[in-house]
Amino acid sequence: AMPVGHLVSLMVHRRRPEAATMPARRALPEHPDSSSFPSKHAVTAAAFGTATALEDRGAAVFVTPVALLVAYSRLRTRVHWPTDVLGGLLIGVLVALAHAGIGRSAKARATACRLAAMVRPVFSDHS
Repeated sequence: AMPVGHLVSLMVHRRRPEAATMPARRALPEHPDSSSFPSKHAVTAAAFGTATALEDRGAAVFVTPVALLVAYSRLRTRVHWPTDVLGGLLIGVLVALAHAGIGRSAKARATACRLAAMVRPVFSDHS
């Protein structure tokens, strides 16, 4: 899900909310300046929560609230606009559902692994 979030960020560059007037944001040790849309925290939390729900509904009872708290934290600290978080949640759910569908076919799984191997170097260096 993270590579998809980064690809969307490259296509849709949105400025983050201004930090100057927001105490919660000024209190952060770091002030991110990367694209605000989508929230990659929300993307990965939603993908993990959805994948967990698809595999183990009992565990989803515990994981889903944690995923939603991660999404809320991005709003609470004012590092994202609400639509950044909602978009991230939607992308994460869609990636997890697509992965679950892909996982049913051995040929599709092999293709996904080859694609992941090609894309991984692009996202391995975050500097």
